[in-house]
Amino acid sequence: MEQAIESKHIIDLQIKYNRSKNLLCKSIKDVLSFAPETIVNMSLMRIINDQNQELVINYTVQKVLQEFCRINQYLSFNDQDKKSLSRCYSWLFHKVRENKESPQALSEKHYQNVRDWLIKSNPFVQELYSNQGRYLEAVCCSEYNADLQIKLLHIDLNLLPEPILDIGCGEKGLLVHFLREKGLDAYGIDRFSYDLDFIQNANWLEYDYGKNRWGTIISNLGFSNHFIIII
Repeated sequence: MEQAIESKHIIDLQIKYNRSKNLLCKSIKDVLSFAPETIVNMSLMRIINDQNQELVINYTVQKVLQEFCRINQYLSFNDQDKKSLSRCYSWLFHKVRENKESPQALSEKHYQNVRDWLIKSNPFVQELYSNQGRYLEAVCCSEYNADLQIKLLHIDLNLLPEPILDIGCGEKGLLVHFLREKGLDAYGIDRFSYDLDFIQNANWLEYDYGKNRWGTIISNLGFSNHFIIII
């Protein structure tokens, strides 16, 4: 377990190292690379057992998807896309264990694999970002506190028909928790949340909303809040 914890720390550092770098940039090999900490700690990756490796790969996939969606919240990844990305990282772990290639060569192949995966899963990104620079500006899409959301959306707690669904409630589901503390029958969905009795980890583009199921549906900046102009 200690191996898994240390490996997750390395993953966090690696993602931070490449944060906002353009995976679709034409000179990808000059933009994305392994962080110095990753290279130094490759020996840890070689001795990690299969069970911990699976935990680390799952963790990596989740963090990578979050980073992509931080740049563009309209990227969509289905279960097959997630499995394909997991295979990219399984391949990477295998190559690190083999220890036959230099970190630079392995880095170039890995990021090309991830790039190919991203284009296949969300083809529109190629047109959107291929002519952009080395860095991309992230879309401002944060998990706002409950009080701010209520003010922005002019919500009157006394006039909300139940049950209530918050689409894109955020990892912590702040508004959902707030509404439930006020005695309201509230639920939330978010692709990066943790499953609870009243919050479901789900993609809002694929979620089954049902028919005549909800009294109120709330979505603060979930569907239409930002625009990217291609010149």
